[in-house]
Amino acid sequence: MASKRVVLLSLELLGFTAFFQGNYDLAASYAEEGLELSLEIDAPQATAYAKVLLALGKYSEGSLVEARDKFQEALAIFQKINDYRNIAITYVNLARTAYRQGDQDTARQYLEKSLSISNELNIRWTLGFVLEIMGLVHRNAGNFGTALGLFQESLRISVEQDNKQGIANCLGALAGLAVMADQPKRATRLFAAAAKLRREMGAKMSNNDRIEYEQYLDLVHEQFRLCID
Repeated sequence: MASKRVVLLSLELLGFTAFFQGNYDLAASYAEEGLELSLEIDAPQATAYAKVLLALGKYSEGSLVEARDKFQEALAIFQKINDYRNIAITYVNLARTAYRQGDQDTARQYLEKSLSISNELNIRWTLGFVLEIMGLVHRNAGNFGTALGLFQESLRISVEQDNKQGIANCLGALAGLAVMADQPKRATRLFAAAAKLRREMGAKMSNNDRIEYEQYLDLVHEQFRLCID
């Protein structure tokens, strides 16, 4: 049994490493293998982790309904075993998925639940993630001042936690705000900083994030063209 748990831990680590490197097929393969083993030895937390990894892969591929369903399955397990830290982070992932689906109300509901747990348990990493997605929701609603404050606080927490992925995400989000404020030079600097950090980490953007990123880049190019004309 002990040796199987070591194998299971290795599969989790390999799976998440493959995911963050953008190798979603390999990550899914590790997740499926881990899922089967976790069920065999009755390791519910590991089962939930495998489902989260599968959900992240589906999210990154743009399969949002499948991602939502897998996150919800993982959430149910985390709730059953009272794993509040993972409940909080799964709420954020569900919020991010709902945001990408255009369901802003559901996104806000999940974010409020995660915010409550994150504040109560002082989970700084998750709090930074919550504030980042809250900022996206407010930016989408046109509340640019509120979004700016949320992104700045999320960035501060990400720096505090040395969360390079969070830093890159916030820089990209702030770049989007600069685009909306018709500040193409500032937006370009922020986009470049985010891209440099992702290259250093070897991290790739999800399909959804890349589509939004490219839309903002198109706007930046148009703003520069208008300045030249």
